[in-house]
Amino acid sequence: MAADGPRSKADVDRILERLDDPTEAADSGGEFTQPTGRPYEREKLLRQLHASTRTLPDAALETLYSSRGLRILGQHGFQESPQPEHLPALRCLNNVLVRSPQARKLLPAEIGADKIVAALKHGDPEDELALANIIILSSPGSNLDLTSSFETQGLAEALNSNGSLPTAEPTSPCAASLRLLSTLAASYESQAQRFLDSVDPVLEMLSKMAIGTPPLEGPVAILVNCLPVLPLQKKDHVSVEAVGMMVDILKDCIDFYGKGDKESEILPLLLALNHISQSDAAEAKTRLQEWLIPSEEDRKEALGKGQTLPHKLLHMSNTSMYPEVREVTMTLFFELSDKDPSRFVHNVGFGNAAGYLSTKGIEISQKDLGEAGSADVNPITGQRVDAEPQPDLPEMTEEEKEREAERLFVLFERLKATGVVDVENPVTQAMQSGRIEELPDDASDDDVDEKKKP
Repeated sequence: MAADGPRSKADVDRILERLDDPTEAADSGGEFTQPTGRPYEREKLLRQLHASTRTLPDAALETLYSSRGLRILGQHGFQESPQPEHLPALRCLNNVLVRSPQARKLLPAEIGADKIVAALKHGDPEDELALANIIILSSPGSNLDLTSSFETQGLAEALNSNGSLPTAEPTSPCAASLRLLSTLAASYESQAQRFLDSVDPVLEMLSKMAIGTPPLEGPVAILVNCLPVLPLQKKDHVSVEAVGMMVDILKDCIDFYGKGDKESEILPLLLALNHISQSDAAEAKTRLQEWLIPSEEDRKEALGKGQTLPHKLLHMSNTSMYPEVREVTMTLFFELSDKDPSRFVHNVGFGNAAGYLSTKGIEISQKDLGEAGSADVNPITGQRVDAEPQPDLPEMTEEEKEREAERLFVLFERLKATGVVDVENPVTQAMQSGRIEELPDDASDDDVDEKKKP
């Protein structure tokens, strides 16, 4: 073996042999005893072993990937009173799990969740990165079950207590803990409410971030990706400053990702805003309504056609190639309309609302539709009537008017058939009231003019 570390499988096997604890009793029940040997020597050997996991091929590390290899690493990495060699042992184990899917399956039996969580609760920032990665890597594809760790060992509380800011470096301990938090909250949905105490720290961290280009990069992305899986809906107060930061990020995201058909990148942020709109955080919800619901100034244009944030959101809800983005965006508007279909139609225009109401099976009557708008607003486009462009078209002939009435009649009949709205066809209404009179096929425009004379 070279002085600077192992170069072959034989070298790796010799190191493992020296690290193996000869005092471990056969009937120890799987409990680790304190390793023998000089601490400095054990630390040096484990550092060499850690280096080998970055340089040697898988064939040379075969023993390290085995049950025996994991047992030896666990023996040195997870101790009741951590010794200097425990950190290189943890880092070595982390690299083994990165490289060997088979080793991940062996970890629950050879080390187990209890020892990993106990080490995480020590709160040592030096250990945090390796331990978080070990849990993340071992969760999928193995039978490592952390349910009891939530219920009896305080796993969520250990992660909730981490209040340090993440750095731009993705391998920082805090970044690893945040990734672990979001992974566990998503994987153990029934335990997600235990992370309630993490909501405020994560939002506070986010409010202190600077938005870069791309906007969802580095620590901002890590924090935003945590938000959808945290129990935001359970909060009765959410920092308005943090919500303002989320809206600022949303503006930049639409401009940056919307141009390249990458709107799916925005989905976690939209989900988080949705959850806030579903919470009892009244002040935060009011501010979201002010920032996202179209204002009177926005109604100078048809909704979804302008350049303000409400316009851009509505445009994305209609044009995004991702169905999830379209639905979550419209759900956000619906929640901010207090789930009131009439108010929803008024806020976004019937043209934008119709598809969403139809897919959700929400019917709106003619009366509700009438109450949704006002006389000075086009109920379909949401634009103020006095701001609508006036068409510069020649006067229609009676024949053209009749064709247009027939087309309108068919369109309204199709709309009624969808069940989205229950309205009486305006053409039918006009005919019944005598405002439209059916003419014989051989009638001319002159005949019509003659009928109009008093």
